[in-house]
Amino acid sequence: MSVTGGASTNYTYDGMSRLATVSDGTRTATYSRVSGSNLLANTTINNGTSDILTASRTYDILDRLTNITSNGISYNYTYDNSDKRTKNTLSDGSYWIYEYDNLGQITKGQKFTANGVAIWGQSFGYNYDNIGNLKSENRNGNIFKYTANNVNQYTQRTVPGRVNISGSADASAKVTIKQGSGTYTRPQRYGNYFNSFFTLDNSTTSVSDTFDVYAVKFDGTKDIVAKQSLDIFVPKTPELFTYDNDGNLLSDGRFTYTWNGENRLVSAVETGKQKIDFIYDYQGRRINKKVYSWNGSAWVLDSEIKFVYDRYNIVAEYDASNNLLNSYLWGEDVSGSLDGAGGVGGLLAVNNYLPCYDGNGNVMSYINAMDGTVCAEYQYNPFGGIISKSGTFANSFKMLFSTKYYDKETETFYYLYRDYKPEIARWLSRDPIEEQGGKNLYAFVNNSSPNGIDALGLDFIAVADRTLEIMNWVGIWYHYSIQYWESECPFDPLGHSDGFSEEEIKKKCREKAKKLASVELMPVDGYKAWRATSIQAGGGFRINAWEVWNVSISFIMFQDDGEDIMPIFDGNKSRVNKMWKRIESIAKNYKWAEEYGSATFEKWPQSIYETLGNNSNTFVHDTIMKVGLPWTEMDGFHPGNSHPQLSDEHSRFRYSIKPWRSGYQSTPEPSKNLLPITPYY
Repeated sequence: MSVTGGASTNYTYDGMSRLATVSDGTRTATYSRVSGSNLLANTTINNGTSDILTASRTYDILDRLTNITSNGISYNYTYDNSDKRTKNTLSDGSYWIYEYDNLGQITKGQKFTANGVAIWGQSFGYNYDNIGNLKSENRNGNIFKYTANNVNQYTQRTVPGRVNISGSADASAKVTIKQGSGTYTRPQRYGNYFNSFFTLDNSTTSVSDTFDVYAVKFDGTKDIVAKQSLDIFVPKTPELFTYDNDGNLLSDGRFTYTWNGENRLVSAVETGKQKIDFIYDYQGRRINKKVYSWNGSAWVLDSEIKFVYDRYNIVAEYDASNNLLNSYLWGEDVSGSLDGAGGVGGLLAVNNYLPCYDGNGNVMSYINAMDGTVCAEYQYNPFGGIISKSGTFANSFKMLFSTKYYDKETETFYYLYRDYKPEIARWLSRDPIEEQGGKNLYAFVNNSSPNGIDALGLDFIAVADRTLEIMNWVGIWYHYSIQYWESECPFDPLGHSDGFSEEEIKKKCREKAKKLASVELMPVDGYKAWRATSIQAGGGFRINAWEVWNVSISFIMFQDDGEDIMPIFDGNKSRVNKMWKRIESIAKNYKWAEEYGSATFEKWPQSIYETLGNNSNTFVHDTIMKVGLPWTEMDGFHPGNSHPQLSDEHSRFRYSIKPWRSGYQSTPEPSKNLLPITPYY
């Protein structure tokens, strides 16, 4: 296959299969590790002539990032005993202080100068209800109050008619702020910082205004003038919110939103002003964005952008005529893989510009790849809202907070599955994995954004094979369960059909994955619930056994350290979560021992009441078949025969005098019933 005008990216790996270099033919990024560790130490980018950017990282004894420095711009982190970041010190000595409540939710974020003076316009406070909805927010003395319904959707918030314009400029420069068409204000100054408050009447209607900030400095021969323009929108107070039956935001104080059947945002309309339309491909990725303006009688197309992806990272943007607008080069993100964290902190270059990051993968600045000069700088509040930006190209870049695409029209960040709005510190739609992702389906990173990211995890469902030991009996056998995993692995989360290989999961996924849930025929719960007993069997044999007492499960076993898993279903969070709900529904209503007397099972007429007829293997096989998934053999074991090494099982095991009970049944096993399987000695 040949491609005209295409681009290629080359990767090399070290002897431990870790990413070593990424090159697009113009630039080469080289990675080095902390000695004896997989932790990333340095990223160096060469422009073909010289090293133009070096980002270095240091860690403490707990492998927590303590410093990241890019071309002299540094961020130093201090942690509390629960691993929360409490202080972020910048290279100029200024610093952020963070405070948290007992649930780890951020309650305060404030920036100070190097000598401890609070910086205007950079003070934020948060107060939550018991489930993580904001009750009130303090922005530099401006109080916002929120009301939530019983499904954690904001129904309204009060919005103060007061905004502050703040930033930094050379201490010797004269700063002037122009409001609208002609009111000029000299802001308060403290060193390089400036701030000024403006009142806007939003009591009866929303208000839009433009503020132009000028900084003028005389260099000895002429005035040097810098200008930044800010478009401010303040909604009518109280601002009202409405939602559809799927929990998607339908309207706020500015936009009306439209969603497709996959809960993707397809349109945002600001009546009489602007309209933004989005198109998605079959994998749910946004591939087209159109922006319209209202001319008084119709919508007029202002711009169109087409997106090209490498998995879920945008690698190119084109205009309506297929002219290249921007190209993106990606490397290792904060997960330690190419895209395990959804690209957060992994962007290497945008055209001829290189991003510099803080410790959370937020783009804090861009530098010119040819001479290393800084051309854009950004600052964010604790929830990702842009509080200041400066530089010649500050309005040109789109990959900003959390290395996500910023839609300036809606002031939202695009995270592939959902859109995030820092203005209200939450998502526009529910979490596709529902409560598996946290108790509040709209909260962003559990309201603790200085300490984490919202990665595009790859979820998968797997059959687990555990080697088990029955108490102190020497016999070893196998136990199967079905497990639900949330992972940050570097694989395609968009619904490919091949599935993960067992080897990939063992080597790359499970060290970064989190097991969310598990269903199994016989729950493993330690041996403390067993009592030893001894009974007389026929033929003079004495049977040493254990009896169940005061527990509601039918089998308890001791688990060793080994566990193998074979994936049977994977994809994006929404797809996997829906499949898991189907599996749980079947598993929780699963019955296998209808009656002992007939020695048959209602569900499986061919099964008999013994180990080889009905066990955890049979349970897994039947459950996954019922939801339409193909059976995956584990190490060659077949349903009903997961203990092939015990050739004399029929002589070593006998029946229980009572039928097995479901692990989900609330009635306990009666005392002094023998185990379903009793070993002979």
